[in-house]
Formats: sequence, C-alpha cells, structure tokens
Amino acid sequence: MSVNDKVAIHGACFVAVLLVSYIFANSHLNTSSVLWWLRFVGFTVYGGLYYLYNRNLVPAIVAHAAWNLILIIPHFW
Repeated sequence: MSVNDKVAIHGACFVAVLLVSYIFANSHLNTSSVLWWLRFVGFTVYGGLYYLYNRNLVPAIVAHAAWNLILIIPHFW
C-alpha cells in the first residue's frame, strides 16, 4: 500500500468521523444541555479515539463516562 493510499484512507476516516459527529450533535439537541459545538467536538474526540485505538470502543466509552461524570459532579455539591 502506498503512502497516498494511506493518506486517502485516513482522510476518508476523518471525514466520516466529522460527518457522524455532526449527525450525533444535531440529534442531541436540548436547550438545557451543553452548546452544540461542544457536543460536536466531544463526538469528534470519541470517534478519533475509536480510530486511534484500532476500532476499540473502550477508550471512547471511558472518555464519554468521564465527561458525563464531570458534568454531573456539580449537581451533588
């Protein structure tokens, strides 16, 4: 596989992560929740972790759980 092929594959994966992040951010609209762009960035990070760790969902799940914990802790103070 040539370098150009690898760049094309990684570029396609990057575009796919951005597209799916956009769809997820739009489907999670809620006026009382975090701003849209922050959700989009979060979903992009989760998708990036998924591809970074060879399509393993565990790092993305841990990151999502950590983010949820950060958001919920202030409700208990």
